[in-house]
Amino acid sequence: MAYLTKDNSNKNNENEIYDINNNVIDFENCENNSCKELVAVIFLHSFDDAQYCFGIDDFTDLYEWTIYSIETCLSNKKFDKILIKPHPGLDYDVFPGDKIAFNKIYKKYSNFKKIKFIKKDSSILYLAHITNIVGITHHGSIAEELIYLNQNAIGYVGGMWSDHYKFLSTWKSKKQYANIIHSFDKDNINKPSKIEIEYLYNYILERKLNSIDLRKYSIRLRLSKNIDEFKHWNFSTYNEEWIRFNNDIV
Repeated sequence: MAYLTKDNSNKNNENEIYDINNNVIDFENCENNSCKELVAVIFLHSFDDAQYCFGIDDFTDLYEWTIYSIETCLSNKKFDKILIKPHPGLDYDVFPGDKIAFNKIYKKYSNFKKIKFIKKDSSILYLAHITNIVGITHHGSIAEELIYLNQNAIGYVGGMWSDHYKFLSTWKSKKQYANIIHSFDKDNINKPSKIEIEYLYNYILERKLNSIDLRKYSIRLRLSKNIDEFKHWNFSTYNEEWIRFNNDIV
């Protein structure tokens, strides 16, 4: 995958957060957690790729999930800022639908004072140092990073963590999702507990370090094995398969 390369990673050595127009975003300068800004960060997914590989939720697709996430964060007045961060592996040439979706979201929300569209490679380390983050993802591994950095994360229960690894706040319905987002209060910040950190470590050990290569469970593999039209993708080597897959969809 494109995002698994150095060129498509976050620049975690930077000590500024920039919007997509290269303007520095200012945050309250405070070392004490109690006076740091409460910031919702919505981590965008691809709108073109693997829409339903984590099961059917209460949303038509990830675009609807994104709009609902933004609107629900706006309705929680306790958030000082709402940051929208594209995926670091964003590639409009491979997934042109992502550009269409992002442009629609930007047009809809770029004039909201509280909302900032940040660069796709913004430093999560620095953001975690200067703010209290509520990270919002549908199924992304950013949830693991945020909990490790002593920040909060929200994700769909159909993600890799499922019901079993309770290191983040998970939801099964729109109503439950909204209630979780509304539960965050700048005046009452609860950081990940010791037991949640233990769940995270168990998850990393059991689902990542000790697991069979997760690509063997991918939708592309299942398609290539079960549908004649896609059997030529051939998953014997992942890089070759990905090139064949891209050539078919571009």
